[in-house]
Amino acid sequence: MLYLVYYTVLCYRCLEDGHKETGVTILKTVLKMDAGPVVAVQNIQLDGTETADILTNNLFKMGTQMFLDSCADIFRDTAVLKPQDESRVTFAPKISPEESIVDFGALTAQQVFNRFRGFSEKPGIKAVFSREAGAQKKSKCGPARGSAPHTTGKDDSLESLVAPEYVQFEVKLNAVGLLLTGNGAAEASSANSSEGDRIPVRYVVPNPQTPHPAIPEPLTSPYFEVTCFDGSKLAVTVLQPSTRRTMTAKEFHNGNRKEPFFL
Repeated sequence: MLYLVYYTVLCYRCLEDGHKETGVTILKTVLKMDAGPVVAVQNIQLDGTETADILTNNLFKMGTQMFLDSCADIFRDTAVLKPQDESRVTFAPKISPEESIVDFGALTAQQVFNRFRGFSEKPGIKAVFSREAGAQKKSKCGPARGSAPHTTGKDDSLESLVAPEYVQFEVKLNAVGLLLTGNGAAEASSANSSEGDRIPVRYVVPNPQTPHPAIPEPLTSPYFEVTCFDGSKLAVTVLQPSTRRTMTAKEFHNGNRKEPFFL
């Protein structure tokens, strides 16, 4: 287990990389970090739905019991010590804040989902949403107070048109599911064609009688559907804007006047 992802964020990187197996190692402490001989190893299989917060807790409990079971041999000096093969060591770099921002135009849905699993405890994952603002806004100015009314017979209101623009805001994605749909470049091209370079975020209300298939579980409540660059899809069911509380997709949709969103 020490060879696969080595350093201070083992559990996080293990899930982010999509590994199918992890575990706990008991080793003897030496001056070089984590380089001592191995006393005991226990592996567990991953099903692809675990998140770092739950997995870390389970591994801690498992490691505690393993240590207690190994104590007798350790203190009697009868434990069998197995040297490590340092040629197999890989390193897991520390997580930077920038990694929490996901780019749906560069990552597949599986990669985003795995990052969500790995970063669930901290720092979480975020996305930058955008929406159109200021499109065709009109402001009317009447005659100044005390002045004589106009008599031109025309509508003298002043209309100012503001060119459409997009405003961006950061959103933390608190619950993400992997939609089990077909992927492919054709589907991705179709999804993105109407808005140029912007990726539409669809609001979907599933029929409770026929839940949408997804990982980790079928979806029965409303969600935002995001299409990644390869056509694979994600469902966001719970999210939190940077300056607001955590809310469901339905609450977020209704609170924003049901306006369309983009990535």
